Amino acid sequence: MPGVLVDLGFALAMIASGVATGWWLHRRLRGGKAAGEEPRLAREVLRRLQELAQRMAANVGQHNSRVEEINQELTLADGRAPEAVVSVVAKLIDANHDMQQQLSAVEHKLHEQALLVEIRAAEARTDALTGLANRRALDVALAQQAAQFDEGGESFSLLLGDIDHFKQFNDRHGHQAGDEVLRGVARVLQQSARAGDLVARYGGEEFAVVLPGTSLPEAVQCVERIRRAVAEGRFACGAEEFRVAMSFGAAEVLAGEEAGGLLRRADMALYAAKNAGRNRSAWHDGGMVRGVETDAPPHPSHHAPPPHPSHPDASRPCDPPAQPPPATPDRPALRAMCTRHEFDQVLSRRMAEWSRGGAAPGVILVRVDHFAAIMARHGPDAGWLVLRSVQHFLGAAVREMDTAVARGEAEFALLMPGVGQADLTRVAERLREAVAQCPLPVGGEQLHFTITAAVAAAAEGDEAAALMRRAEEALASGVQAGGNRTFYHDGRRSAPAAG
Repeated sequence: MPGVLVDLGFALAMIASGVATGWWLHRRLRGGKAAGEEPRLAREVLRRLQELAQRMAANVGQHNSRVEEINQELTLADGRAPEAVVSVVAKLIDANHDMQQQLSAVEHKLHEQALLVEIRAAEARTDALTGLANRRALDVALAQQAAQFDEGGESFSLLLGDIDHFKQFNDRHGHQAGDEVLRGVARVLQQSARAGDLVARYGGEEFAVVLPGTSLPEAVQCVERIRRAVAEGRFACGAEEFRVAMSFGAAEVLAGEEAGGLLRRADMALYAAKNAGRNRSAWHDGGMVRGVETDAPPHPSHHAPPPHPSHPDASRPCDPPAQPPPATPDRPALRAMCTRHEFDQVLSRRMAEWSRGGAAPGVILVRVDHFAAIMARHGPDAGWLVLRSVQHFLGAAVREMDTAVARGEAEFALLMPGVGQADLTRVAERLREAVAQCPLPVGGEQLHFTITAAVAAAAEGDEAAALMRRAEEALASGVQAGGNRTFYHDGRRSAPAAG
């Protein structure tokens, strides 16, 4: 009997530690990219779990020794008075009681650690201003939905919404009123969504809603219900009350489509809705964008924005501009990336960290092929749409530690620490292939465009300028070869990627 009790106590200790550790690992593996605070928290939790395991091992050893002593007393008590046997059994009961209390204490501490990790994980996936899921949580949810769909699961749809004329609203009423509107819109979206839908802040004044198990016709019904709820809402800041409107784009996932492609199509539909007059929605059917018929006014009656110049006539012949098309009220600025100076600073820091034993950095350069010809034929709006599409593909490829920059006309750079040349080349090839397979609907036709990608990984003795120079040489080689290619520089020469 004593041996059985020792085994049981040891098993309970190991089960408690194993369950907690397994839970923690499960959470970490499901969490996707780590936020800045999580690696430190993970190390701290692991250290505490190790301390608990060591303490339990010592306690189990002490308990084992104690039970063995009691076992010897029971052996010696054979044939003695019942009182002596009862006394020894009482010691055994006390020993097991002590062990149970120690196990309970360990379970309580493990629960505290689990709760701490859960709270930090929730914070890492929550937008601080609105309380909605943030971009990181949205990316994880989309990836999970896409993976389930690929495995034969149910389809799903995505809505992207943008508050109309929000910059002008902020300029007129101030950022405090703008923040209150963002919070109010978040509440309306959350209240208008169905149970099981994920509402997220996509960035700035943009929001997203993931609709599991929802076809495109159902998504169109949902998006119109949500759009009307926002337009009918009242948002207070102090004594003032405001009304705003939103434009929306909807798309249903396609067979074999990754999350980045779905985001891109929903975004195209969103900006088609904006260009059609705002306070309306559009949807992408996999081939083209179609507008949802609505009798809503272009803007709410309150706080209608002042008149603004119309965007340039896309059909008018013009000389190709030296820079990407400028932002206008009808053509918002491209999603923010870091500046060229910031990119150079990050690259220099990564190179310095690598020289001290850190992860080796690598660079991918991307250039839109024949961009001047696209602008000349289709106009600035089409050029803006092409650049925004490339940005979305880059956004789908980056991790938390990566850095992206627009380097000039139709050219982008992506810095990826800890990624070798072979993996960099695979990422670049996936980007190139994805862009080539996704034409844009422009002027009633499909605009096919391509990119040229170049790869260079840090080599021994490199400085930042040398790494960028090799990447630029590889890019020039790809352009000279006709474009729509991926080239890499191995430190000696540029060569095309296999495949």
